[in-house]
Amino acid sequence: MNVNMTLVIQGINFFCTYLIVRAFLLKPIVAMIYQEKAQQQALDLSIDTRIKKVKEHEQELQDHWRQFQLVNKSKIPLPEDDHIFKGIKPHILYPVFSADTIRNYVTDIVTVTTKKAKDVRW
Repeated sequence: MNVNMTLVIQGINFFCTYLIVRAFLLKPIVAMIYQEKAQQQALDLSIDTRIKKVKEHEQELQDHWRQFQLVNKSKIPLPEDDHIFKGIKPHILYPVFSADTIRNYVTDIVTVTTKKAKDVRW
């Protein structure tokens, strides 16, 4: 194996190039990567704290709801059979519309609103 001066110079050249690339390219890139990791960790921590706050707030709301239920449990209205005005209670009959009647009402409403919308000046 013959080692000549060209191979030694190429080795020195490679080593110098490696040092320059490492100093000017790799260090800033590694620094940016660490900075992004730090930002990501800060965001994760912020998200975790906000999730904890939301869960605490939901628990407070559930506690308030349970208190409300306990306080107002005795104030529940009487059922139909024990109603005070049982003999006076009016029977309300709601009108029943067929599907065709409802469809006609909907088409009438759509046509009227489109006419009104066309008449509006912008």
